[in-house]
Amino acid sequence: QIIRIIEGESPDLDQLAKTIQADVSLSYRLLTYLNSPTFGFMRKIDSIRQAMTLLGWINVRNWLRAVLLADITQGDVQTELLHLSLWRGKFLELIVAGHDYWDFRPDEMFLLGLFSLLDAILGIPMSDALAFLPLTDAQKKALCGAGATEYMPLLTLMIAFEERDEDTLGRMLQNLSLEPARLRTLHCEAGAWAAPILEIGQGARE
Repeated sequence: QIIRIIEGESPDLDQLAKTIQADVSLSYRLLTYLNSPTFGFMRKIDSIRQAMTLLGWINVRNWLRAVLLADITQGDVQTELLHLSLWRGKFLELIVAGHDYWDFRPDEMFLLGLFSLLDAILGIPMSDALAFLPLTDAQKKALCGAGATEYMPLLTLMIAFEERDEDTLGRMLQNLSLEPARLRTLHCEAGAWAAPILEIGQGARE
């Protein structure tokens, strides 16, 4: 139900708030997340609607995507993969938010990074994992590695960062006219963003 709401063309925020409120675990994690030192709000956030207003629609949707994916992971390996997926998603989102490339939307790039390791997390072929997800054919093609798409340069850049492949990284930064120091900062920011979400997701299940 939550997936249907957040991936709909015209999301009903009131219905989403009611759905989250009806789920004790989700309500707990959202309020814990916003009342953590990560945000440092002066006063306590004590309602789901207030939490959604403060986070904003895009951030609420990305948080829910992350938490829902966390709920289906099992074991240390999957947890590490989920952390990397969150890191990837936020990194791609930050790049696109700060640069105008091919009219990509930050939220779609977050989703692309988030799902980039879905096959390893679920233990099934990527084509099966993506079959019913709200992605375009080009996005699914990119994630499956089925030929070149408009998304491949950013995905290649993302992997070069992780593998510390300086040759590929330097080439992609030059090709995309991106400033190395700025991109390294964004990569660190994305990693810092991913950590508390994962910790809260785990804490609610233990």
